[in-house]
Amino acid sequence: MSISLSEFGLLVHYVTPPYIFWIIACVCIGVLIYADKMYKAALFSIALCATIFTVVVLKMVFAIPRPPQALVELTSYSFPSAHAAASMFLATMGTWLFSFQKAKEKRWHVYAGGIFLFLVASLIGISRIVIGVHTPMQVLAGFAVGVLVPLLVLWIAQKVNNYAGSSGK
Repeated sequence: MSISLSEFGLLVHYVTPPYIFWIIACVCIGVLIYADKMYKAALFSIALCATIFTVVVLKMVFAIPRPPQALVELTSYSFPSAHAAASMFLATMGTWLFSFQKAKEKRWHVYAGGIFLFLVASLIGISRIVIGVHTPMQVLAGFAVGVLVPLLVLWIAQKVNNYAGSSGK
């Protein structure tokens, strides 16, 4: 038995409803808080809010309707792809969290985990194109938001920490 590309796209669509990304993000934040990693939990939360805010603002500014040939009916605007942004956000922040492995022997986990997360995010983005709810440009824009916004938040946090650390001397 083989599965067609459109069936695969629909499967991914139904397995990854928008709330699944919220659940995963909340679990990540909860685990960080439970592990007493408040700073990381705060950065994760700030990056999550900044990513969501960016997607919502871009959707309102561009107000691009969905392609008419979609296999499922969705009524929200389509630029950028929120699924692509959310999946890349989780891949980016997950890889960032993997990077805190202590033992040098376990560094391969960072690379393997990161590659896995980015492959899953890519499959989600491709499925959005396959089922016709997004164009490739909309998915690429979502990918860009999902990677660049969290990286910007992490970069700003690092600069603030460096400034705060150097000003105390």
